[in-house]
Amino acid sequence: MSIIRLYPTMLAARALTGRWARDNRGVAAIEFAFILPILVLILLGTIEIARAIDADRRFGYATASTTDLIAREQELTDADLEGMMNGIRHMMSPYDASSLSLRVMAVRAPMSSGQQPRVEWSYAYKEGKSHNKCDVYALPANLVSPGGRVIIVETKYNFAPLFISWGQNPLAGQISGGTIHWTDKATLTPRSDCVHNSSQQSSSSRCDFSCS
Repeated sequence: MSIIRLYPTMLAARALTGRWARDNRGVAAIEFAFILPILVLILLGTIEIARAIDADRRFGYATASTTDLIAREQELTDADLEGMMNGIRHMMSPYDASSLSLRVMAVRAPMSSGQQPRVEWSYAYKEGKSHNKCDVYALPANLVSPGGRVIIVETKYNFAPLFISWGQNPLAGQISGGTIHWTDKATLTPRSDCVHNSSQQSSSSRCDFSCS
């Protein structure tokens, strides 16, 4: 009799178990819970990569534009260069330009073999000068003709990532203080014979240069 009385209960339990087995209403939520962290990482990575590419493009453009602006001039002063830097800073917008620094050098190739290229004048913005007037500056062979001039701009920039500044990330070797350090360099010949900086050069003729 006891088994007969339990039989309806067993049938009800089996039916309930069957309904639970066929109920898949929570599967999507569980799958989404597993996938969500991956989707978030992909989203943050996409944003970070896009920011880095855009900032690097602006940084390279700032380097090239600085070189081109200076190479167009015939006469300038350190004050003129300072004014150019105010415009160059805006090229980094919307990124923080406070860490942008650069060095400018006007270098003359030797007139004859056996001599070394020499710095005619130099300028530094938020960076110490690497070369002074008449310092030797190595140029690639055959870059310019004997006695020719080049304008060289060396830039540095610290890019601050938004999401990958933790210590154990794949770029940890390149990140210091939460920033990635970039450098760039551009070389261009002046549009005229030379770019004369009257703040540092007092020669009577614009393109005269002497280290004696």
